[in-house]
Order: sequence, then C-alpha cells, then structure tokens
Amino acid sequence: MAQRVMDCGDAGHILLSKRAAEDLTQYSRWHQYLHDLGECEVKHGVVVSLVSLYNEEIGNSEIPKSIKQRRSGRAGKSLAPRRREFLGANKCWG
Repeated sequence: MAQRVMDCGDAGHILLSKRAAEDLTQYSRWHQYLHDLGECEVKHGVVVSLVSLYNEEIGNSEIPKSIKQRRSGRAGKSLAPRRREFLGANKCWG
C-alpha cells in the first residue's frame, strides 16, 4: 500500500493513505497540515484515498500531476481540485 501511495506523488510530496492520516489527526500538532486529495486509482485498479501533508516548510502544496491527469480524464466530472482540509475520521469523503 505504501508503494501505491508514493507512486501518486511528485518531488517533495508527502502523501499518506487516509488511514495513516487519521492516526495523525489524534495529534493536534499535525492536524492543520493534512489536506485531503480524494481518491486515486492506482495499479491493478486499486483505489486509495490520499492525504497530502504540507506546510510552509515541508511537503509540496501542489496537487500531484498523476492525480490531475486522472481527474482530467474523467468525463463529465469537475476538474476543480479537491483541496478540502482533512478533518478526521468523521469527514465524508467524496
């Protein structure tokens, strides 16, 4: 799973699975740096929910190119980035 998550990022990205990010939300220090990227289909049709970790000093605030490309290839779907802040396990994903 970690390799699939890493494959979705570009230089400087710190990507986490939704499950790993939920663990970090238990620590208020990290909560504000977690940003939901939504779901991404990876190798063998596996769908992973991704969260980007970044602030002014670490990570990469840009949406990874692979996610932009996958979103632009979906007919009839909005191309607007899904930059909602990650709010924890009770958040609705979509």
